[in-house]
Amino acid sequence: MAGDFTLDLSLQVGKYDVQTLLGKGATGTVYLAKDTFSGKEVALKTIEPEVFRDPEFGTVYRSQFLNEASLAGKLRHPHIVAILDAVVEADSGYIAMEIVRGGDLAQFVKPDKLLPVEDVLQIGFKAAARSTTPSARASCIATSSRPTS
Repeated sequence: MAGDFTLDLSLQVGKYDVQTLLGKGATGTVYLAKDTFSGKEVALKTIEPEVFRDPEFGTVYRSQFLNEASLAGKLRHPHIVAILDAVVEADSGYIAMEIVRGGDLAQFVKPDKLLPVEDVLQIGFKAAARSTTPSARASCIATSSRPTS
């Protein structure tokens, strides 16, 4: 019957069922997704296929994406998001990360909503990698450090 037909537009990436869009950047998208095996929610960072297909920089982007997942996956620290899974293929890739609830700092970069200098400095010092931090020891650099990341 024509009235009973429904179209399933859900998206699955690997073993993850995409729930909703969390954010979009220049080369990829981050979704709230559910691991179909464990049932846990994750932040799923996907790379746009066009990025890997780029004739000049595709290989570089693929390598950087793989390095990000590999290095971050080795880190365990309360202030570093845990990498749960990563897959990089010829023309696609994703990184599944623990989901961190809260918000972003985008609201505080508007001229009328700027944080006090003291708060900005405190956030900067906490975010800066020092030679004694796990990320510095692993030579890991954040590849996405925007107010909305």
